[in-house]
This record gives sequence, C-alpha cells and structure tokens, in this order.
Amino acid sequence: MVKSAAEYLNSVDRSSLGDRTAVIVGGTSGMGAKVAELLSEYGVGRIIIVGRNAQRGAATVQAIRHRAPAGGEARAEYIRGDVSYNARRAEQRLRQYCSDIQGMKATADAIGEAVGAKGIDYLVMTQNGVPTGLIQSNADGMDPAFAIQAVSRFVIPHRLIESGHLAPGAKVMSIANTGQTLSDLSLDDLSLHGERYQTMWHARLFGQQSARDSCVLDAFHESTGRAQLAQEFRLRYKEFEFFHVWPGLVKTPDFTLGAFPLVFRPLVALGLWTIGQTPEGFAPAPVALLLNPAVKADADDAMCYAYTLKPSAIGAWASDPENREKLWEWLIDKAA
Repeated sequence: MVKSAAEYLNSVDRSSLGDRTAVIVGGTSGMGAKVAELLSEYGVGRIIIVGRNAQRGAATVQAIRHRAPAGGEARAEYIRGDVSYNARRAEQRLRQYCSDIQGMKATADAIGEAVGAKGIDYLVMTQNGVPTGLIQSNADGMDPAFAIQAVSRFVIPHRLIESGHLAPGAKVMSIANTGQTLSDLSLDDLSLHGERYQTMWHARLFGQQSARDSCVLDAFHESTGRAQLAQEFRLRYKEFEFFHVWPGLVKTPDFTLGAFPLVFRPLVALGLWTIGQTPEGFAPAPVALLLNPAVKADADDAMCYAYTLKPSAIGAWASDPENREKLWEWLIDKAA
C-alpha cells in the first residue's frame, strides 16, 4: 500500500546523495523550483535548473544553496534554455509562434555540456505549455503549446540518452497531466489544425487540446508495463527509469485564471480553493518518488502517479498498442 510522501521522505537514505546530479527543466520558478529546493534539502549535491528567465534563475539558485543540509553545500547552477522557440529566431526578434524542435535540441545539448561525463541522476521536466483554445503554428507546423507540453518531454530525454548524458540508473520524470483521452485523435493531426477544429468553440478546443496532450504523454509514460512506448524505452534503455506525475491543481506564481476559457474559470477557482496546492505542498511527492525506491515498490512498479503517489490510470487512446507504436515512430522522427 502506498504511503504519504512525508513517510517516504522520512526514510530516505541520504548517504550517497551528495554525489548525485539533478537537472530540473522549467526549474526557475513554481513546481520546478520547489522540487529543486527540496532535493537540495535532502542532500543532492549538484542541482542544475533550466529556464529562460535569468533573474528568476539566480534567485532560485540562492534558494537551493540555502536549503542544503547544515554542513553541506549544494552546487547549484542556472542554464538558460528555452524549449519554446528557436534561439536563432529570437535573435531576429521573431519569437512569436516560433517554438520549435531545434530549441529543444539546443536545450538538451546545453544540459549535456554542463553535466559533462558524470551524467544526470535525476532529470525532472516541469516545463508548461498551457492549451490556448486557439489554432496556432510554430516553425515546425505544430501547435506551440503542444510542442512544449508534450513533444519537448520526449525530445529532451531522448537526446540526452543518445548522447550518453544520463548516468546508469538515472530517473527521468515528467510532471504534467495524465489520464484524459481523445478517442478520435489522429497521428496525422496531433496539433488539431484540421478543418473540424477551425470553427470549434474556444472552450471545447481548449478541452480537446488538453486531452490531446494527455494522450501523448500517457502513451510514453504508460504505467502498466504493457505499452509499446514504455517497452521501447525499457528495451532500448534498460538502465533508466521513467515516471509521469500528475500534479493536480497547483497555484504557481505564473498561474492565472485568465489562461482558461471563461466558462471554466469558476470551476478552476473552486478547485483551487478546495483541492488546490502550492508548489511547496506538491514538491514532496515527486521528490519522494525520485529518492525512495520504496514508492515504486509499493505501487507495483507503476510509472504514472497522481500527486498522492497512488498509481494513475491512463486514457483509452494511449491504451491502444497501435496508437502507441505509430506515436513512437512520429516522435523518433521529430527527435532525429
């Protein structure tokens, strides 16, 4: 039976954590920052945060160092990386709608250069691409929010694995929503740009985009061990572990009700009031999963979890082996 995050953290073996390296993508604020700080508190010796805001990065680096155990010293570093646009286009001041695969690859390469030969023990991805309910395209012809939320969570770890920058036994964790499904999602239109979406009501398209993201994320973080994508990761990269954690509603510094369609705002506000969490309140769950192997053992070797650390079910689309196999091929093509 799964216990609370606090119970698992109380029994963490800290003896070797000083030699471990953690990388938090999207770690300059919100959930990523608090996960980084808590890892420091439990003795992880080197923590690298990745984001696009240098000022926030500097503040989080100081907080990470401050949280290190008494007598210890965390090596905390900030790397500028932005998966939401290509650096070349940024220099040309054409950032809008330019999120692209090259930015993801450049971010992975910057991480690899920083960690060097020792490699990454914990790779945590908290980058956030919120659905917009709008039809938009980046330089690759993809929905920009989808590229950030889903595609980058495949491209970055895949590139780091292929370049040899994950340490043996490394744990790769994605913090994002899970469990939704979109029964008619097509691999030919993952960005939902087709004719039927062009005139779709804003709120409905927002919901479809959210479900789409969950379908794709579930498919390569499937928890039952039957998924083709999970099996592909396990067969190709047996020395690593992969996790997907659903955070629920977390009020981060960048959270705004205005990002949701008007019809959803009262429900979201009620959810925040009744079951919402702060980033500090959420952080113990993913950190316990990273640092204490007993969580996975108690959850019957699950890969997908809710913020309570209970195994999380995936949606119907991601449960289809044919969908997963085709998606694997699509993602590998993008990551190449």
